[in-house]
Amino acid sequence: MIDLKRVKKSYKSLKVLNDISFSVNEGEIVAIIGTSGCGKTTLLKCINGLEKIDDGEIIINGENINRKNFNLSKLRENIGIVFQQFNLFPHMTVKQNITLAPLKVKKMSQNEAEILAMMLLEKVGLLSKMDSYPHELSGGQAQRVAIARTLAMKPKAILFDEPTSALDPHMKMEVLDVIKKLKDDKMIIIMVTHEMKFAKEFADRVMFLHNGQIIEDDIPENLFNSPKSQVVRDFLKKLEED
Repeated sequence: MIDLKRVKKSYKSLKVLNDISFSVNEGEIVAIIGTSGCGKTTLLKCINGLEKIDDGEIIINGENINRKNFNLSKLRENIGIVFQQFNLFPHMTVKQNITLAPLKVKKMSQNEAEILAMMLLEKVGLLSKMDSYPHELSGGQAQRVAIARTLAMKPKAILFDEPTSALDPHMKMEVLDVIKKLKDDKMIIIMVTHEMKFAKEFADRVMFLHNGQIIEDDIPENLFNSPKSQVVRDFLKKLEED
């Protein structure tokens, strides 16, 4: 379970997150939408411990991750994050990119790590690319490898930060199809996205973030069809016009 209580985060005088509170239960999928610069990426980084909050609490599986001496490395084994950019090591093959963390962090044997990598590559439809290098992959393929690399740590939750924003429509579908399959794994998924159709179909809940605050948090049907806030109505109307 992920539980945020009155979380605040600023960069100097700029308030990025302002009194954020919500909970996500095991197996729940939450889509976060909103305009650029509203704090979505910062929120994910705080949950993963990549950014330290100024105030409030982030409780993951009963532990406050912001307490002194908390083991952030252990946290990141359980809370994976996939960014817009794939961040694959260019000098390593696809297989090496996926096996690196299981070998170094999980202390798996080479054989165990390679079997896991092959299973995950099959899951994302890229077993044939096992010995390829990142520069030999399309953007969609590289993002699917990034997802496989995150899954190799066997996390309890995955955070996605607009994983399709840098891809063309065909590549987007490749990646979104892989993410859809993760629903069967019953892990927590929190996904920042501009893909409204995907959010409607895939998420259990949709949160609308505006100026560092959660304006609405509801099931997709309610938020998209009958939003309570004028801010959300204006946002959705502009999307339709575009």
